Amino acid sequence: MLAGYGLGAAPLGFSESLLALAYEAVRAVQIPMNVLILAAQLLCFLAFLRRRWLIGLTAFFDIMHIGIFLLSGALFLHWIILNSLIVAALTRMKENSFSKIAVATGIVVTIFGDAVFYNARLGWYDSRQIR
Repeated sequence: MLAGYGLGAAPLGFSESLLALAYEAVRAVQIPMNVLILAAQLLCFLAFLRRRWLIGLTAFFDIMHIGIFLLSGALFLHWIILNSLIVAALTRMKENSFSKIAVATGIVVTIFGDAVFYNARLGWYDSRQIR
């Protein structure tokens, strides 16, 4: 947050008092928020078991990305758009739209995909702009 403010990138930075209020609010819930985010990321493979869980978790990640943008200025626009499209598609599907093979494939790829597919090693906080 403070790095984004120092760079002039934080959208809430137009008001020091508003940014200070947001900073204190985040500090007050920092540990439970980190536990919730970590749990969501570690358990995301379970979302394939229910369409509503997949919608909720995908929307949660979008809300998280929007919060990161508002607090720091780091904009994950492509992820926000992609997640929004996924939620829009999922809301138009029936609960039992995924076959058991599709569910199993989603779970296996989510758990083991890192060993097979290229995943960006996200280090957005440790970027040149912030250093």
